[in-house]
Amino acid sequence: MIKKSQPQPMHASMIADSPYLYDTLVPKDHLLRQVKERVDFSFLYDVVVDKYSAEKGRRAIAPEVIGKVTFLQYLYNLSDREVEEACAQRLDFKFFLDLPVEAGAPCDATTLCKVRKLWGEEVFEKYFEATVAQAEAAGLLGKKRSVDSSKTLMNAAVLKATHLLRRLCERLLDALKDVLSADRLSHLTSEAEALEEDTSWWLSAELKERHYLRWGEYAAALLEFAEEFLKAPGEAEALGNWSRQKARIEQWARLVAKHLSDEGTEAELKFRGRKDKLVSDVDPDARHASDRKQRVKAGYKTHVSMDQDSEIITGLQVTPMNAEDGPQLLPLLQDEQERGLDIEEVAADTAYSDGPIRAGLQGDVATPAIIAHIPEPQPKPSADGKFTTDQFRYDAEAGTVTCPSGEVCTNRKENRSKGGFNFYFAKATCAMCPLREKCLSKGELAAGVRRGRSVYINAYRQLHDAAKVHQETEEHKQAMHKRLAIEHKAAEMLHRHGLRHARYRGLQKMLIQAYLTAVVVNLKRLVKLMKQGKEEVRQPTVGELCLA
Repeated sequence: MIKKSQPQPMHASMIADSPYLYDTLVPKDHLLRQVKERVDFSFLYDVVVDKYSAEKGRRAIAPEVIGKVTFLQYLYNLSDREVEEACAQRLDFKFFLDLPVEAGAPCDATTLCKVRKLWGEEVFEKYFEATVAQAEAAGLLGKKRSVDSSKTLMNAAVLKATHLLRRLCERLLDALKDVLSADRLSHLTSEAEALEEDTSWWLSAELKERHYLRWGEYAAALLEFAEEFLKAPGEAEALGNWSRQKARIEQWARLVAKHLSDEGTEAELKFRGRKDKLVSDVDPDARHASDRKQRVKAGYKTHVSMDQDSEIITGLQVTPMNAEDGPQLLPLLQDEQERGLDIEEVAADTAYSDGPIRAGLQGDVATPAIIAHIPEPQPKPSADGKFTTDQFRYDAEAGTVTCPSGEVCTNRKENRSKGGFNFYFAKATCAMCPLREKCLSKGELAAGVRRGRSVYINAYRQLHDAAKVHQETEEHKQAMHKRLAIEHKAAEMLHRHGLRHARYRGLQKMLIQAYLTAVVVNLKRLVKLMKQGKEEVRQPTVGELCLA
């Protein structure tokens, strides 16, 4: 059962005259005063009503109070405990929450934690979408978007392979101990204890690698035992909490299997990493990635779509840090279009320049085309200084390829595995070409040119060539200049509102953090735009938009 909050008239209390103090001490241009006048958080009541029972439990705290407290928490980058203390001590917080001066915090840190679990990311997604809807109703949104991503470091340590595998085995063994007798697990327990007591791996890299392989063999045996047990649990199935215990065993067995499929030896991992490698047992959704300086980080990526005219965040997605930026662009824009937002242009960096993305932006019968201001990356020169594929001119209409010396090739064959075409220049043409030294390999030249040059043309080559021409236009340059504003927006989210570090663990909770951070920066921006005189008439509140 939840209580629908009713606005309480301010009155003189026994301690102090609250309205007088607030009017005197909270400035008229205070951000919280501006937000309070323009945002109605009561819409959250209708969003979360199905999350509570009308017959069971005690009366819950009003959803709009929770919404306001979480706004304060992310606005000032506070922890659950810190925002609880601030609500009990700060006058501007009390004013924003409609509390008398002498009142304590409306909820404690434990309540905030439980509410996040109860509401889930769906409620906070609607919270975020409501801020976008208010900007749309106010006529602030344009039809141009900027897209970029930022990294969030996970709230856990990145473990070395051996340490991680040992902890995964310990957790799986503990889950089995809760439902099986010590006798059935004695051989597994004794082997684990022997491995933990062995400290010889400190002496050399070879022994360290051997120690890791022993843990791998033990993990494989433990995993096989767990899988066989789950197929025939026997008497354990009669336990009252069997479903919960079974879920625990399945969870840790799945992570052990994941780690075994990811990892090689410690020596191999030094030279080759697995892109989707498990990095933590307490945050199994997080992944690692390296930046340009080869510094390994682990966590998540927040992919943001921002309106260029108003600088309002209109869409976002959260992925593990190892996810590529490009594939997130089309789902981001599609989600906005499904919410009724019109998009005509999008600006992004070269990470979004993949061929399938450019093809998707061309539109179809159901969706209109979107103009893409996405520059092409600089082509990498070949290691031996030879001509690269980009230096061969492709004519899609004629079905020909022209080499740097001007020779035209029409002999092509469809590449079914990759898509696109393979073009084959004649042997005689290449043998007589004055540029053959820069085109053919050393082995081919030494053999007397046994075959001509072959060139693979990607299926999206025509779109890439058109993008190269477009990026030289003034329209593209202006769009990329406007796109720089999203860098400042990302910095605001990362450094002022705590998105640089994950508050919680797991992809779903990380999504909640991203939504609430976007709510804060959007409401701040809305207030600023309205103060600048862009709100000529009274605009619908967030609550009115959601109820409609």
